[in-house]
Amino acid sequence: MVKSAVGFGNDVKTLMNESSSDPASASGPSDPGPAPSMRNVPEVGPGASLDSLTGSEIARIQNAANRIGKPISVVGSRATGAAGPTSDWDFVIEGINSRVRHSVASSLPSADVTLGVGARQDIFSNLIPELPYITFNPVEQ
Repeated sequence: MVKSAVGFGNDVKTLMNESSSDPASASGPSDPGPAPSMRNVPEVGPGASLDSLTGSEIARIQNAANRIGKPISVVGSRATGAAGPTSDWDFVIEGINSRVRHSVASSLPSADVTLGVGARQDIFSNLIPELPYITFNPVEQ
């Protein structure tokens, strides 16, 4: 089921976080994974930090965005770096239908199912650009 929140806007602002505008540091401290190339550096909104995601999480989200041809935003505690071991994943994919949602959900990171029920993912349909977000735009292959 696609979720939508009251007050979400459709206008996505491109704001780069000064501390994470360097692609070499984009993979995060705990997983050195490959850094994104200059053409697919994620957009980091206010209050968000790319350092909160591991290199493998970044790669999975970017690959999913490339596959469906739509931007995918990480929001909530995963975007701010406040996620704990039982935190779920919150994503925004605008213009998504249930078929695409089911197709992409298994490609995206999810919390350990042993810590809760189900895949522990929420997929919303609209981004609030004033709140923390990290947006992965699709890269044409």
